[in-house]
Amino acid sequence: MNCYLKNNPIMFLISTLVFIMFTLTGCNSSEVAISDSNVPVIIDAPNFSNVSTSFLVEQLGNPESIEPWENKTAKGTFDMLIYGYSKDNNYYEFIIANDAIVRMNIYSEKNWFNSGDDFSYSNMKKSDILAMFGIIPSSKAKVAEDTGSAYRISSTSDSISDFWVPMLDESTNTFGLVKITFNSDYF
Repeated sequence: MNCYLKNNPIMFLISTLVFIMFTLTGCNSSEVAISDSNVPVIIDAPNFSNVSTSFLVEQLGNPESIEPWENKTAKGTFDMLIYGYSKDNNYYEFIIANDAIVRMNIYSEKNWFNSGDDFSYSNMKKSDILAMFGIIPSSKAKVAEDTGSAYRISSTSDSISDFWVPMLDESTNTFGLVKITFNSDYF
């Protein structure tokens, strides 16, 4: 220890507190735990990562709707298509750019149809929400947002760049929408 800190107890105390703060911050819970429970899977989202529309139609049949969409972002303007499907009382939007699925939005029955239930994660940890969509987080996955009304994981896995639950209700352990981004170049 240098002489300055030895002779100045206030600086020593501040330095010690800063060190402890950085140590605790480095050990925070921003890393995402892998689910250790048997979570019911709503859809195996990684199977749809950057696949073609022909693969999508092979798996789910012809879409109920196909909508053109011009997505304007700071990265540019992108012509996209949205394929819509009702499946298992939920509604699925597959966002397509250059004939590849780049994002999927999954709406609960309650959120899309104004009837039925939202998705529930009661009796589970919040990190188990990933498992509900067949996602195993990578070691790089980090909690980017956890506000009680939104939950977002960045660098989620090798095939998923972003996992976002923008409509979360911690008081009821439910949520109405999930956005899973496979290729963030378009968003």
